[in-house]
Amino acid sequence: MISKKIISKKQKFQSKLFTLWEVDVKINKKKQTWETVSLNGVTKSVMIIPITNDNKVILIKKFCTASNTYEYVLPGGKVEKEELLKQTAKRELIEEIGFEPKELIPLGPFKILPAYLVGTIYGFIGKNLKINQKYFEEEIEILKKSAFTLQEILEMIKNKKIRDVRTVAILLYFFTFFHCQNDCLAPQHH
Repeated sequence: MISKKIISKKQKFQSKLFTLWEVDVKINKKKQTWETVSLNGVTKSVMIIPITNDNKVILIKKFCTASNTYEYVLPGGKVEKEELLKQTAKRELIEEIGFEPKELIPLGPFKILPAYLVGTIYGFIGKNLKINQKYFEEEIEILKKSAFTLQEILEMIKNKKIRDVRTVAILLYFFTFFHCQNDCLAPQHH
């Protein structure tokens, strides 16, 4: 069996957004060096699948600076210090789509590029949405939002209209393990 252990880690570069680390790993008796990246101050984030009363999913269309494109994504954001995951999920839904969930169901933790990127995304289902007046009075964060049927979302993924890998992964996880025709919380039986 191969034994791997981190023996040292040192900061190589830091910007306003991220830090690049050089990590020495002992593999059996040899040393290898890898680079990893951490987003400054962000080790946890949330993404929420907001389900409307008529079983549609709300997506936002967000400008993504790195790719210079608008992308359909699930609402979400970073977990602030001392904030609970469900508090973050609720806050992000209010800020990004103007709805407050009466019910938040965890989907579990997800890792993106775990060999290179430090951080975990916690998925949630947001149900029984109610309008949050503060959002509409203060226009906290103006993002274009649209509601789609489950079939429309699957077609959008298939036709590469939803390309954010986090959004795709969480939606497909949800569609695979939860039946959404009548009750989005009833696990599918295979």
